[in-house]
Amino acid sequence: MNHIYIIEDDSVLCSELALALEAVGYHTTCANDFNNVLNEFLLVSPDLVILDINLPNTDGFILCMKIRKVSQVPIIFITGRDSQIDELQALSLGGDDYITKPYSLPVLMARIKNTLKRTYRSETSSEIEYNGLKLDLSNCTVMYNNVCVELSKRETQILGMAFPSESILRVAKKPVPIHVVDIFV
Repeated sequence: MNHIYIIEDDSVLCSELALALEAVGYHTTCANDFNNVLNEFLLVSPDLVILDINLPNTDGFILCMKIRKVSQVPIIFITGRDSQIDELQALSLGGDDYITKPYSLPVLMARIKNTLKRTYRSETSSEIEYNGLKLDLSNCTVMYNNVCVELSKRETQILGMAFPSESILRVAKKPVPIHVVDIFV
């Protein structure tokens, strides 16, 4: 699952947010050393950063600029600062979203999910392969034993739902029964 790095100096808030994120399957790390956040960020190598603006020894704007110099990881600002100038600055410096405290946890979860989905969608292949069955979602074709068959968009969607992602296919223990393939092809 995705790794989220939380840069928040309120340790209670950070711990509560980390627990909530872990409860829905995310892996989290809370920043520990605010004098060395960039190095910790590089070690953690997260998929998304949650960043407060008001931090000891630095601020979130400076950290955002430093992170942007080395990474394009999505950054969601969560802060008590609610001025439009702060929001504009955060977004101008490379932030992907800006949420003011107090925030709604379900809304934050939805924004995290959507940001991750949008950011990493292009890195996923349009082909799904399992036990010799190769489905090309972008070209609407399926290949099995070197025989390629064109599918309608609906057939591709149905077969795509049967095999939603490579990660799910990797955990499957049994091969796909040939009669399942015959139904769709």
